Amino acid sequence: MIWKSLWLSMFTCGYIHLIACSNPAQNIKKKIIDNKIMLDTNYQKIGYDTTILLIDKKCETCETWDALFAIKEFIDLYEHSSFYIADALLFISNDRYNDKQKKICICSMQKTTLDDYINILRKCQILYDSDAISEDVLEWAVSPNFSNRYLIVRNFKEEKVRKILNQIHEDQKTPPQLKEKIEDILSGALWENIKASEGN
Repeated sequence: MIWKSLWLSMFTCGYIHLIACSNPAQNIKKKIIDNKIMLDTNYQKIGYDTTILLIDKKCETCETWDALFAIKEFIDLYEHSSFYIADALLFISNDRYNDKQKKICICSMQKTTLDDYINILRKCQILYDSDAISEDVLEWAVSPNFSNRYLIVRNFKEEKVRKILNQIHEDQKTPPQLKEKIEDILSGALWENIKASEGN
């Protein structure tokens, strides 16, 4: 009787185990979840605000914006910019930070996706319209004089880029100088000038 009970128990457990293991969708899902967790924890985020302030301090004597690439903390943010979109949006919105610090923030976002960067640019327009950031910061967000990414300028043919640029251009608060730059971007003239100056 005992052996019969043990055999029945083993058979039942084996059958349940077989059913669980015979569901490939469940196994694939688990692998995807495991991989996602691994990818998400692969990079450890650092404090964004304090890092930007540290970079600003280290860059007190920098003569060009590209000198930021000599600062390891900046490279960390720049190379992992997609992890810091929400942090950057909050930083730009914070009136405790000055124009230079907000420009460093924008520089650190140059390696993010085009969609994410458009969100940053849109936020800058909203902040400018409410007098929360300066004209200088808004213009820097449109076309920063930094690195060779030119996210907005090089993608001037993209409909989503043209949409946000036209919104800024048609805004009554946008200064004439920035409107002229936007016209040069939309026509492709600025991108052609950049390529010519870089020998491309």
